[in-house]
Amino acid sequence: MNDEHQDVEQLFIGLMSGTSIDGLDGVLMSIKADEQGCLKFKTLATTSCDWTTEEKLLLNGLCQPHSAHDNVYSLGLGANVVATKEALAVKQLLAQSHYQAQDICAIGAHGQTICHQPQDAFSLQIDNGPLLANSTDIDAIVNFRAADIANGGQGAPLAQAFHQMVFASANKTRVVLNLGGIANITVLGAQGALISAFDTGPANTLIDYICRTYLNISFDKDGNLARQGQVNHQALTKLLSHPYFTQPYPKSTGRELFNSNFISDYLSQYDLTNLTQANLCDILATLTELTAKTVIDAIAKVYQDHESTLCKDIEIVACGGGAFNSYLLERMALLAHEAKLNLTIAQCSDFGIDAKFLEAQAFAYFAYCTVHAHCLPLHNSTHASRPSILGCICPAPSGFYARTRSSTSARACSGTSACACTSART
Repeated sequence: MNDEHQDVEQLFIGLMSGTSIDGLDGVLMSIKADEQGCLKFKTLATTSCDWTTEEKLLLNGLCQPHSAHDNVYSLGLGANVVATKEALAVKQLLAQSHYQAQDICAIGAHGQTICHQPQDAFSLQIDNGPLLANSTDIDAIVNFRAADIANGGQGAPLAQAFHQMVFASANKTRVVLNLGGIANITVLGAQGALISAFDTGPANTLIDYICRTYLNISFDKDGNLARQGQVNHQALTKLLSHPYFTQPYPKSTGRELFNSNFISDYLSQYDLTNLTQANLCDILATLTELTAKTVIDAIAKVYQDHESTLCKDIEIVACGGGAFNSYLLERMALLAHEAKLNLTIAQCSDFGIDAKFLEAQAFAYFAYCTVHAHCLPLHNSTHASRPSILGCICPAPSGFYARTRSSTSARACSGTSACACTSART
């Protein structure tokens, strides 16, 4: 795909389901480059699709080695489940905005991460790009992490390339903090210079696991249960001793590490068949403190390493589901004060962005970059040896890719016996 359309407004859809597996978020965005080449974004519609109980069981099971769903058959089913839900989200976005499929350049679909193993040179996001493309008649771009990994990177995090454009500040050190299943930070210096981006550790994944398993709820709303509990500092110290937290950045992680096994020793002190409300509140308080402390420790480490080039004032921009956990944000603010960081916490909404949809917006942007063959330099955050064009294009029969081919043989297939596809084969 060439750049002949770069100076006009184009429409892209971004789709994201995070490691928490709480739902699929989608956005429809217009993107246009101005005369200076700077991109202008506008969100035209948003939607969220909840996973059903059965879908959650399948997708969560695929993330757990040796579970009943840890098999190739379930993997194929899961990929189709993800693509089908993505197609539903696309149709909802089109219905809201009154656009047609032919108005959309491409869909940027993250898929569902079920295994992230950069040390073994792979990260698996299940999806079915051809099914999504043919279900919507819009080109689908999938498998965004593979190219960075192929160039020696960790394939995560990726959203910092988008953060850099929308949150740059001339006079502040700005830290974009995504609190999904895993917490990751993007540290931006003066004029938005990307200092680093990496995963700090668990955000909601362990908290949500306790809520799902022992309380039959999806999450600890506003941190209200954790707020009632007492932090087990002995257990917290042991959890913090894990080598990941002192591993040099940039780095990335996932549910392969931060899962029920990670906290099994801590939980063994309780009778798990007869947990009291007080026990559960203490566990949630301890795990919330783990998230807060590892985030603040990571920010303090980056600031210490780059103090000479960073502004004294640090502003966190909170996004992701954890941005709505007021108790977690309070704990981070207090720990930052104790660490003598001059830090304030802002919400994405302060910048006119809904925290829930920031990552979906990033994948709409990545789709734009793929369509225009833009390489993204991610060395500072993934250690990739060179910039990458992210994503794999799955063309729809009448999609943007087919419509913009200059060769007659590559035009959209009309389905007739005399179409260019048939002629090329005879």
